Parts: sequence; C-alpha cells; structure tokens
Amino acid sequence: MKKQSFFIIVIALAIGLHGGESITRGKALYDTVCFACHGKKLEGAAGPNLKDFEWLHGASREQIISSIKKGFPEKGMVAFGALYNEQQIADLANYVLSRQEGVRSMEYKIYHNVTMDSGIDWKGKRADKQGQSLPPTISLTLPEVDQFAMKFEGELLIPKDLVGNYQVRGVIRQKRGFELFVDGKKVDLSLMKGGRFQGAVELTAGNHHLEVFYIKDFRDGTLLLDLYGKTHIPLAAQSYQKSKTSSLIVKANDSYLISRKRIAELPAGAIVVNHKDQISYAIDPKTASINAIWQGKSLDIGPNIYARGQQTAKLLGEHLFPYKKDLKLLINGQVPQLRFKGYEKAAKPR
Repeated sequence: MKKQSFFIIVIALAIGLHGGESITRGKALYDTVCFACHGKKLEGAAGPNLKDFEWLHGASREQIISSIKKGFPEKGMVAFGALYNEQQIADLANYVLSRQEGVRSMEYKIYHNVTMDSGIDWKGKRADKQGQSLPPTISLTLPEVDQFAMKFEGELLIPKDLVGNYQVRGVIRQKRGFELFVDGKKVDLSLMKGGRFQGAVELTAGNHHLEVFYIKDFRDGTLLLDLYGKTHIPLAAQSYQKSKTSSLIVKANDSYLISRKRIAELPAGAIVVNHKDQISYAIDPKTASINAIWQGKSLDIGPNIYARGQQTAKLLGEHLFPYKKDLKLLINGQVPQLRFKGYEKAAKPR
C-alpha cells in the first residue's frame, strides 16, 4: 500500500511565559525609557527589534540584562546600569522576554531518495543531513538532491496580548494533500487555485511546539506559510524575506512627532523632529547641532520594522541644506555641553 505524501504542522501547547509584578514594572519602565529607540511595541526603530528571533548580543535573560547594563555607546545606547538599579533592569529583561513572539530554534532533517510513491517512515528512517535553520524558518530549498523529504521542528511563541484566532495562509506548488494539526486536532483547510490554502487556528499564550513534514512532489520549491491574527508571523523562509522588503513611511502631519532613528550619513542616535508644518530636522544630542533639515514626507524606516534596526532609515522629501554641514546650537554665544539624564514623557514638545 502506498503511503500518501503529506505536509503536516503540529502545534502543541507548552509552558507559559514570565508573569507577575516584575513584568508590570518592566513595562512601565520600558514605556518611559526604551520605546523611543525600540518602538512602542518593541518592533524596532533606531534600536533593534526586541521581540523577534534575531538577537545581536544574545537572547538569554542574563545576556539581555548585560546588554541593558553595559549599553552600546558606539551605537547610541547608553549604559543603563549607571541609571537604574538591579531590580529595575531585571524587570526590563522580564518584560522583554514576556513579549517574545514567532518561531525559535528551528531544526531540520533531510532524507534523500524519498518520493511521493515510496513514502517514508519518519520514526525509522535515519536523516542524511540535519542542522539548525537560520533564520528559524521553513525552507524547501536546502536539499541538494531532487528526491527528498524534510522535517522541521521548532518552537512557536505567543505572548499574552497576542492570543486569539489566527488565519493560516500559504502557497505550495503541489496538489497532493497536506494536513494541519493544532494540539492534536486537525484543522480544516480550504484549498484554492494556484496552490493557495487557508485555515484557522486558535493560539493561547505560551510556547507551542512546531513540526513540519514535507515530501517533494513538484520541481518548484516555493512555500509561503504565514499566520495572521493580532500580529503577522511568517513561518516559511520566503514569507520572512517577503516581509523584510516592506517599507514603513513616517509622515509629517499636523502634529509633532519626535523619534530616534539610525539614519544614513547622520550620527548614531540622531533625534528626528517632525514639525507640524511638515518641516523635519535631525538633532545630534552629543554635539548640540542640527544635522539635516528637510520638507515633505519624513522617513522611510522599513524594513527596520521587521529586522534589527541595523539597516538605516532614509530621509524623504526636499533637503533644505546640504548633508554634513551642521548648524550649531548656541546659548549665550557658546556651544552647550550636554549630558544624558534619562528620558521622560511630555504631554507636548517644550
């Protein structure tokens, strides 16, 4: 009897996230201190995204605490260990960890000489190749042979504020069946033209175990696989790359907007002010100088919104004076000496 090919995702409920008063305190501190550089939702801006799988300096609790304490002055992040106590920094780390979302630690196994007709004994057959999928997404282009099967296994993280019903949408260029299971329950999927499919799944807060099984039945290795709900979670490598090409435009409008971005050709940590008459300017707080003035649309910060804040934002609109010709701020005819004292919220610009 021939074994049917399948493409299976199993998501099993696992453990919960950090909880308690520490996260509440950490959120309050983050909303006061960190949001200007890392975004209100930890999505990244001048500083890195703090809720995805890409971590420049380590993602463990100890590594996050160390990064907060020591800072990265060369990138515009001060050493907060001199400004806040051990408990406050621990609260910040706990809050950041509680907001993690998406796929983590994706491992893959490749099985050679497997066809749709031969099928595969997933438990009994030994993998010909295995390793970590970086980034932790599902890619069908890894094998170097024409006939193969693949298994992916990782973790899917859902924070408390993102629980709910999610649509599963995807494209795979083969017509034979695939199945989706969540916590052991089969999800009904609607198949459409062009290899598209969709379904629905309810995700609770915590860590979910993710497994994907695939047997090749088409020469094209295209796979798009995404979750859409209170957030967008790309599961496939091609879905992830597609999300990174998006742009996010920050427009100057009738209200003031102050943000801290990493901008090409301007100093790290430049503060951008969008004026209500659609004039924008960038200030270097270290030298008390204005580095750029422009009119029209303000910034294109994408794809930083999905990445780590390492790609620079772009100034948009008409520039009113050349780059690298700073306008010095003078007080009583002297350039002031500025010292960082921390952040605080204000109801309106002062």
